[in-house]
Amino acid sequence: MQAVIGSWFYLVVTWHPTSGLVLYQNAQTMASSADVKAVSGLLVNTRQPNFAVGRPVGSPGRPCGKFYMNSLVVFKQFLITANVYKVYNFFWFNSKY
Repeated sequence: MQAVIGSWFYLVVTWHPTSGLVLYQNAQTMASSADVKAVSGLLVNTRQPNFAVGRPVGSPGRPCGKFYMNSLVVFKQFLITANVYKVYNFFWFNSKY
């Protein structure tokens, strides 16, 4: 996936136990893998909660590029492609950045 400096784009990551993981950029499928499994038994770090992008769960953190996030939305269900497109359109046409 190619990021363009100085441009906004919308990422959607959705996962289902049988469908796997799908990454969308601006409602276009960029990558997918059916071989991604849920990790169970993880402990919540209440002293230093974090949100990691681009590294396996439980691996040590390393410096990475800076990015800005305008909003974060979490859905309780897997998004099929048609719904990813609807979410993208909603945020694209209603954003005020």
